[in-house]
Amino acid sequence: TKFGKEIYAGEAAGFRAVFGDRTFMIFCGLMVLTTMAYCQVVTNLSVYMKESFGLGERYYGWVMTTNGAMVVAFQLLATRATSRWPRLPAIALGSALYGVGVGALGLVTVFPGFILCAVIYTLGEIIVSPSATAFTAEMSPPDMRGRYMGTLGLTWGAAFGIGPILGGAIYDAGFRQALWLAAGGIALAATAGYLLLQRKTRARLAP
Repeated sequence: TKFGKEIYAGEAAGFRAVFGDRTFMIFCGLMVLTTMAYCQVVTNLSVYMKESFGLGERYYGWVMTTNGAMVVAFQLLATRATSRWPRLPAIALGSALYGVGVGALGLVTVFPGFILCAVIYTLGEIIVSPSATAFTAEMSPPDMRGRYMGTLGLTWGAAFGIGPILGGAIYDAGFRQALWLAAGGIALAATAGYLLLQRKTRARLAP
């Protein structure tokens, strides 16, 4: 119907405006890089622990339990603490923790080391998630906030679509330790990107 076509045209125009927001799209690209580092933990870590160190599913389960328990215990406290921080520097800190925690997985050789890495990258997770959502809300016009939030959500889908393919290819090629160092390096590169982007957003978010 004509009414339906008008709604569709309006929605398409709204998303064109989002995709035309260069600063926000750069931010989304950096979020894809940060999330690509984390998704290696979900997809490749269990295989790496078992094949390289004989640490089977039970040990990987404890690593993921550490992650989940920390999120439940500290997410609210972390959100309250970081709510007073500038958004992009906070996200940069979280991405750096991702980089250190995930990258160090390629250096540890004993089970407690994997737990320590989980603690580090989980701290990054509980900082990045609420800060990224708050930054998106501040960057978006009120009448387009849902579209901006939806686009932010797509960064996770993109990262989990690209990251496992690249990570799996590196792992299958025999570069097991290099996978984690490369993933950590990507998150650290994103950290620098957030700090550079901070300069471009100061005037826009000043009011």
